[in-house]
Parts: sequence; C-alpha cells; structure tokens
Amino acid sequence: MKKNNPTMLNLNKRFFGPVKQTILQSRAWSIEGFAYQSGVEAVTIEVGRGVFTWTPFMGSELWDWSVDGVSRKFEGFRKEPVYQAPFLANYGAFLIHCGVRGMGHPSMEDTHPHHGELPVSQPVRAWIEIDEEDKEFPLALCAEFHSHVPFVGEYSFVPTLRIHKSGTFVVVESGLTNLAHAPFEYQYLGHVNFN
Repeated sequence: MKKNNPTMLNLNKRFFGPVKQTILQSRAWSIEGFAYQSGVEAVTIEVGRGVFTWTPFMGSELWDWSVDGVSRKFEGFRKEPVYQAPFLANYGAFLIHCGVRGMGHPSMEDTHPHHGELPVSQPVRAWIEIDEEDKEFPLALCAEFHSHVPFVGEYSFVPTLRIHKSGTFVVVESGLTNLAHAPFEYQYLGHVNFN
C-alpha cells in the first residue's frame, strides 16, 4: 500500500438524498451516495468484483460488502441503519468499530454502552482518499471522531478502510490519539459479521 498524496473527497451530508446519485467515477470504480429511509447517509463503492456500502456519518461502519453479487455479511439483523439507536437495535453492519472507553456487554459496574460509544457516534468529518498511483489500494474510506468528556478524557479516533482494486478484500487501519494530559485506558474491536 503506497501512501502518495491522494486526492481527498470531503463528504457533506448534503450529497445524500433518497435517490442514489453518482458522486465520482473512473474507469476502475464508481462512488455513489444515497440516504436510507431512516435518514442515514450511505456511500456505495463499486470496484473490481466488490460493492461496498459505507455509512460515513454513522459509526463509519461498513454496512455491507458484496463480492460477485453475494453479500458477505451475516443476514437476519437490521435491514438498514438508524441514527442514535442502541447497539443491538442497530445491529446489522458487516464491520462495526467498537470501543473506545469501554467494550463488550456492560456489567452492572460499567458505565459504557454496549460495545462502547463508537457504534452510535457521528464523526466530525468523513472523506474518501483517491490515489490513482496506488495500483493495489486506490480508494480509502476515512472518518474522524472526536470525544471530550470533562474529567474523563479526550481523544481523536480515525478509522480507515483501504479497498483493494479487486474489491475482494479491505484493510482496516485505526488511529487513536490521546488529546488529554493524562494516560488513557482504551479498548477497540473491529467487529466483523461474516456470512
């Protein structure tokens, strides 16, 4: 994976409506935007044999991933994402970022939501990196989350999904920066629901 100086396509919620629209395309891939009936914005990327559906403004989840027309995610959960629903009421994505202040099913002593705050968080920004010089991973789906809870901590979390030109695999990268002046305990899980 080369890291050249990619073109950055900054996403804005105004790009998304009930009708799927092309945002950008090349000979090798296409990027379309739409909004689910629930109002959650989604980006569909077609590249090689794959079709990826990403929710840039809701948890930066990879909602679905199909290869050769077959969805790779486990079926039987939610059909579409919903803003501000708790984890289990919104459980349906292929890849869910979980954590950071806590993880897993909370015990009676825990104060974190199920699988942490990330699944229901909305990033401060989302963008797509396009690198035509990178012959393996030309597209990257990126978001930045910022959390600040007084007397608890402050952090920035940046997940990146690098899509292979074949559409048959994706590399998940996550960057976490402690913005507080004290050590910070954290947990992270890339929760994958394979078919």
